[in-house]
Amino acid sequence: STDTDKPLKAYVTVVEQRSEGNTNNETWICNYCGGTYKGSYSRAEMRELETIATEKAKRVQVPFPNGTTSLNPPIDMTNTSISGYVPPNYNFIRKTMLQREKNNVEKLLQPIKGTWYEKGVSIVSDGWTDAQKRPLINFMAISSATPMFFNAIDGTSEFKDKYYIAKLILETISVVGAQNVVQIITDNALVCKAASSIVEGTYPHIFWSPCVVHTLNLALRNICAPKPDHEDVYSECNWIALTAADAKFIKKFITNHSMRFAMLKKFVDLSFLSISETRFASVIVMLKRFKTIKKGLMSLVISEEWSHYKEDDVQTAAFVKEMILNDEWWDKVEYILKFTEPVYDMLRSCDTDVSNLHLVYEK
Repeated sequence: STDTDKPLKAYVTVVEQRSEGNTNNETWICNYCGGTYKGSYSRAEMRELETIATEKAKRVQVPFPNGTTSLNPPIDMTNTSISGYVPPNYNFIRKTMLQREKNNVEKLLQPIKGTWYEKGVSIVSDGWTDAQKRPLINFMAISSATPMFFNAIDGTSEFKDKYYIAKLILETISVVGAQNVVQIITDNALVCKAASSIVEGTYPHIFWSPCVVHTLNLALRNICAPKPDHEDVYSECNWIALTAADAKFIKKFITNHSMRFAMLKKFVDLSFLSISETRFASVIVMLKRFKTIKKGLMSLVISEEWSHYKEDDVQTAAFVKEMILNDEWWDKVEYILKFTEPVYDMLRSCDTDVSNLHLVYEK
């Protein structure tokens, strides 16, 4: 039971209690981190204050949901007098308490790691650029239990050839345990394929698989945005890039002019989708939305409001109207969506967080 004058006993479990003179020393377990400690009630108070301070430091700038009770423990503690207690300073939080929290996270991840030897694990790597333009290489451990982020490497000052990529993969395999690793998965860039050959030479039982989603996205990118140096593909598919460029132009004109955009909302409940160019099948997603709101777009450009509004580029507005009312242009959009549908559907099926390699063979 919890004493009314010692409210923090609710956050510890007393294992052993013994009296020595006028002091009351107890062996207790912290309910937050699971650590076992021996000391007085005051030490338990200090320990819990440090734990909650760590939680507050992690959650800073993250708003609490309505009706939360997360603030109750700190409020209770501020109402409790603790003789000799000094709040943790900056260095204590970033060193001692950060290491303590890291150990706690490792403890929470142990059940996931425990499944690796029996079920096997796949090492997944991907490169991307953050807001500071730093080239980062991520590593994740994927198992039947759950995906687990492993680490991120800043490759700003490194030459990212096959030897460097292979070195990072081998280091990750060493930490995870080569006996646990079944395969490595990367995109199908030539440097990654070459690096995988080095890894397979070191560990013959580990094989490399290119990312299915990345492969499908490259296929769609070559179709929707062919490069002039690939003459055969460019001559056959350049009209697709021009059709997509027209759609982007229409979207940009309407969304960049507030009055035109306000008119659009009167005719359709949906709006244009803004998809990052780095996302998978961004052109297809954009054209699908155009097809969905086709009737609304046509109603917009033939309305009196569209024709009477003269405060922006009237010639561009007339061009947009002509394009939206062009049946031949809509036929092209329809054709693009129809013949890319199998690739798009496969991409949608594979771009999930669950095991789905069997879907590739089934489809």
